[in-house]
Amino acid sequence: MIPKLEEALQIAYEQVLTNVKAMLLTKINGLPPEEVEDRLTLLLEQLGYGIQSMGTMTITKKDNLGGMHLLGSRDPLGVEKIMIQFTRARDPIRSVDIEKLENTRVQTNARQAVFMTTSDFDPGAKEEAKRLHIELIDGERLASLMIKHEIGVNCLSLDVPSIDEAFFHVP
Repeated sequence: MIPKLEEALQIAYEQVLTNVKAMLLTKINGLPPEEVEDRLTLLLEQLGYGIQSMGTMTITKKDNLGGMHLLGSRDPLGVEKIMIQFTRARDPIRSVDIEKLENTRVQTNARQAVFMTTSDFDPGAKEEAKRLHIELIDGERLASLMIKHEIGVNCLSLDVPSIDEAFFHVP
């Protein structure tokens, strides 16, 4: 393929990816809370949590904005517990929110904690999460996971012809 064509295709692909990620987050933020729960459950199952993966996932707390705490595991016995907090937010998540998740993790005897948001994390939240070993999934990463696991997206294929240089090579 001609290098300029490869570059143009890569640039176009990255633009499409950026737009799809933004649209995914807009769609998630616009869903009613119970629908957010359903979509998030599908993603978590694809990541290895929930009934289909032989793990378990229980919603322990909900809010009226479509946020929730989920206690789950990847094994059917529930030995490896993980606490996941999901929040739809416009503003960046703060360190106080990370501390609250850590308190919930300790109360539920979960081994690990993950904070997922459609927003971002402020520097204090990132620092606190690092100190407490809490995994952060911001809106960008959430949308990337949804695309990777084809949750809420359809992946299209496109055949792009290119010149077969070996065919035209004269020895």
